[in-house]
Amino acid sequence: MTALPTTVEHAVPANVLARDYAMRDKVTLWIAPDGPKRVEVTLSGQFDNKSPDERKACNLLGHSDFDFRYSADLDLAAERQALMDNFQNLYDPNSRIGTLLRQENLQKLSGLQLRTALMPFARQGWNVFNHLFCLLNDLQGVTAKRVPIVRNALVSLVRRPQVITVHSNVPLFPWNFLYSDAPNEAKISSLELGRFWGFHHEVQQRLKGTSDSIVLRSESRVVAAICSATDKGRHDEDDHPFRKFSAQVRRIQSCAELATLLRAFDHECLYFYGHANHKRPPVQSESWLSLCEIKLYVSSLLPPDHPQFLNELVVAFLNGCRMAQLDDWDDKTIIGYLCHCSGNRLCCVAPVAEVPESFAADFAEHVWTRFLIERKPIGTALVDARNATLNEWNNPLGLLYSLFGRVDTHIPAVTESR
Repeated sequence: MTALPTTVEHAVPANVLARDYAMRDKVTLWIAPDGPKRVEVTLSGQFDNKSPDERKACNLLGHSDFDFRYSADLDLAAERQALMDNFQNLYDPNSRIGTLLRQENLQKLSGLQLRTALMPFARQGWNVFNHLFCLLNDLQGVTAKRVPIVRNALVSLVRRPQVITVHSNVPLFPWNFLYSDAPNEAKISSLELGRFWGFHHEVQQRLKGTSDSIVLRSESRVVAAICSATDKGRHDEDDHPFRKFSAQVRRIQSCAELATLLRAFDHECLYFYGHANHKRPPVQSESWLSLCEIKLYVSSLLPPDHPQFLNELVVAFLNGCRMAQLDDWDDKTIIGYLCHCSGNRLCCVAPVAEVPESFAADFAEHVWTRFLIERKPIGTALVDARNATLNEWNNPLGLLYSLFGRVDTHIPAVTESR
């Protein structure tokens, strides 16, 4: 296997100031339903003259900035369900790959096993990518003769490493799984893992309740609610970032204590590591987090005991090992309810489906190291963590972790100018 880089081209330079993070160029997609099996897309950004296809579009338009609207034949609900069905197959305990992924201790997949596991996701990710970008025949305000030139430029743009914002009312699709080329099914070894969006794009989903702020306090503190039965000491190892950051980490092990802290949450970061689930469709009385087999239900967090976040910005990393698929973004699920109560103060990281315990702990360690210790923006920390676990274990499950909030969210260095 060819190793993928552990940094990405758009990663923030070490000497950049906090005020510059939000100035990174971004590609923005507004996606809304346009009938049962179509979506309406508004795509905006800036072409790069260094790319031949994008330069042609710049010459055609007379400028590099663009804002295009179009419709695409795509049933994202069906695509999302098919993706989750693929995960059920991936975790099949009767398969060698499923057995390796579910081991108590992380096991490295072979290069062939990795690509075999990912081929169904690449096929589906390419189908979504293809319909969204490659099959465009009608762009509002663009004549039919010019559409192919603009279309080629747009495809070039979204194949390069980007910071991408997706605006929608609900989590329509796990965008990390978009795949930017047609995979060769007859030659599994040719599958290029770097074409998955999650391995080279920083993707932020801007949903109701997520914060517009990006700067935490330089002396940020963490509440870490960790299930000891699930953890088995993984978060207590000497090289774990929580040990290096120990003065600012408050460890709790009970749902009762978590519920109490949430009523007046005055820390900057919230980390949960345990089990989580909800029904489909979700209901508050069956949406829960679990620590040491004691569950905390949404229905237990209703007023007057509802969560209140006292800081303007809080990073919430909900590392629920049995996290269910996110079809809805409302007060019926734990993550939706926390955002509902937050007053637009949360930046959330969470898996969109089940993640084995061993991988969940290892992935979180990579994220917290980059975010807490190295002070990288959360979007960069996530991409780096996905590539690190891919390189080390040939494990692709970092693609499951989505960001609901702003990629530029970060902890500034003490001496950093604001």
